[in-house]
Amino acid sequence: MGDTPIKRPTPITVVAILWLLLGIYNLYVGFQGISSDVGAWDLLSDPYVHDWFKMVVPIELVLNSVVVITAVFQLIAVPSLLSGKSWSYPLALVVPLIIAVINLIFGALYATAPSEISVLLGTEVTQVIGIGVIQMIMLFAFWNYLNKPEVQAFLGRTQTTIKPQTSSPRKKDATSVKENSKEIFKDQKKDSFYCRYCGEENKSDAVFCETCGKKLK
Repeated sequence: MGDTPIKRPTPITVVAILWLLLGIYNLYVGFQGISSDVGAWDLLSDPYVHDWFKMVVPIELVLNSVVVITAVFQLIAVPSLLSGKSWSYPLALVVPLIIAVINLIFGALYATAPSEISVLLGTEVTQVIGIGVIQMIMLFAFWNYLNKPEVQAFLGRTQTTIKPQTSSPRKKDATSVKENSKEIFKDQKKDSFYCRYCGEENKSDAVFCETCGKKLK
């Protein structure tokens, strides 16, 4: 008889949905960035183009390509997360981390723009840094969700064992006390008995009470 499959916990479903939405978003943003960089590539040979653009465009193209590749892996691995594959756990943490770091790199890159170019960039620096910070927070939420015991068991990262039921210590102690009391009572009943007049203990073979002197049965 096979093992009963573990039901998929709710945190796994939540993470998978968020992961899917982020994967689609990252794929869209990555392709948009690549399209923009490729369109600006021919302008790099123009002597009137600022040197900052000539430095940034190739870096952007590489970073956006990494975003697209990472997003593709993110989308492909969503079914594996839902079906409980153990390797989807590290991927669920590494992929958002890579995307968040890339956004922070974008922010740092745009922050180096000269004043005449930073005006053209507008709030783009703040936006990419903000997105990077938000994704770092979501990464922590992912980590918190995926480390729940039921999630770890579903992903096969921990083994759940059912311990045999045993009587509680309190019940066991009460049983022992009861049995000991019975034994003591048996021993007392065998070796001695009490006078019905004064209540004092006498030997089992006594005819008269050793305390009050009255005749014993």
